[in-house]
Amino acid sequence: MKELRIIKTARGIEDINKAADMGFVPLVKKLKPLKKLFHTIGIFRNKKTNKIEEAESYVVYRQYGEITSYEDEDEWELVVPFHSHYPYKFDSHIAAYLIPHDIEKGEKVILEDLVEDYYGGSFWSHNIRVESLQAIWTGDDFSILYDSETDGTCTWVG
Repeated sequence: MKELRIIKTARGIEDINKAADMGFVPLVKKLKPLKKLFHTIGIFRNKKTNKIEEAESYVVYRQYGEITSYEDEDEWELVVPFHSHYPYKFDSHIAAYLIPHDIEKGEKVILEDLVEDYYGGSFWSHNIRVESLQAIWTGDDFSILYDSETDGTCTWVG
């Protein structure tokens, strides 16, 4: 079986231009966060220690069974109200798939660092972003092969 070619991604104008200097054709795309990947958080400050914590609700269930309640007003203060938050960080609002000159129309590849957001399931109430998917080159763009039944299901164990 033929091994699939890996298509790299450059993020930001400087890196995209470096790739163009190396002979790649940049397929530039604007980042558009998927609403399903946002989650709600609030920031609490401990009045005794002044340390802060991020929480998804007033009651947090930690991985090993520990429960923290931020409703205790003697100890915790909500300093940043609950709000929608996109947890993925990128240095630029644009990115580009780096297209090699010898790619053939209909060629199946692996997009190693997806520019687009795809839902990869949930783990501990966090929605996960798929990092890599297979795609087919159409001659102008990639037709990304995403199956929500398999790619949109988290298989992490924790």
